[in-house]
Parts: sequence; C-alpha cells; structure tokens
Amino acid sequence: FLLQRGLHETYTGGMGSYLLCNVMLHFLQRHPSRKDPKHYRATSLGHYLFDFLKYYGTDFSYETKGISVLDGGCTFDKVKS
Repeated sequence: FLLQRGLHETYTGGMGSYLLCNVMLHFLQRHPSRKDPKHYRATSLGHYLFDFLKYYGTDFSYETKGISVLDGGCTFDKVKS
C-alpha cells in the first residue's frame, strides 16, 4: 500500500515503522472500547480497522492537530509560525 503511493521511504516523507507504531498506539489509546468493557468485548478486528481508517482518513485534521502517546494519548494544536 505505502510502496504503491511512494510513501515507503521515510527520508522522502513516507511512513516508517516508528511512525506507524505511534499512529496505531495513539488510535488504540483513544478508542471508545478502551473505556467500556462491554463495548470492548463486542469490538472485532474489523471494527478496529474500519475505525482506524475512518479516524485518520476523515476525522483527523492533519493541518491543525498533532498526536501524543504520552500519558494515555492526546491530541494537541499545532503552533503556527
């Protein structure tokens, strides 16, 4: 997938394994199933995949937000210079 889009080389702006791990960790930290055991039991890997693609594909604002995985994960506003 990344190779087809030219995003497999980190030195040209692609996604390496470190970034992919952090993106996935941030998503899992903030997923609603983490807070509700009943919802967690009912969530399949397909649900996680769909929610991951929806979150980073349509919901997340790359221009204005950044992610952190510290202390349970959060988003923050980027500083414009």
